[in-house]
Amino acid sequence: MSSADNGQQQAQQLLDTVMPLAYQQLKEHGGFMPFAAAITPSGDFVSVDVPEDQEEENPSEAKLVDLQVVLRQAASEGEYVATAVVYDTGIVTEENGEPQDAVGINLDHQDGLAMMVFVPYQLSDGKVEFGQMFAQDTDAVIFTAAKQ
Repeated sequence: MSSADNGQQQAQQLLDTVMPLAYQQLKEHGGFMPFAAAITPSGDFVSVDVPEDQEEENPSEAKLVDLQVVLRQAASEGEYVATAVVYDTGIVTEENGEPQDAVGINLDHQDGLAMMVFVPYQLSDGKVEFGQMFAQDTDAVIFTAAKQ
């Protein structure tokens, strides 16, 4: 298997791991603070967290930045081969041009794969309905050295 295939496969595994967690948070709380997961060089999945900063004006945005800093540091030390940062966001789809809620997932792999995945959702009567997932390539956020 080529490293590109391995990157795709590990990114898919991370996606499959974090989406049920996002679903559970949406179902129970109607939203969620950013969270992250990673794959170690030995292939283990780990949850990555940072303390919530209650002092910040926007604690969700602060936590997102803190997670990226922690992941970037650990990745530069070889602790992770792939990462996923998951957050509650809003998007505007081409279909109707209306803003809607979405789960945003920033996937990064040491082999240079970097993409944003968005999964639109609607909450109604305690149920979470996901729309069509879509992805787009992006610049690396965590494994930035790999892109130079």
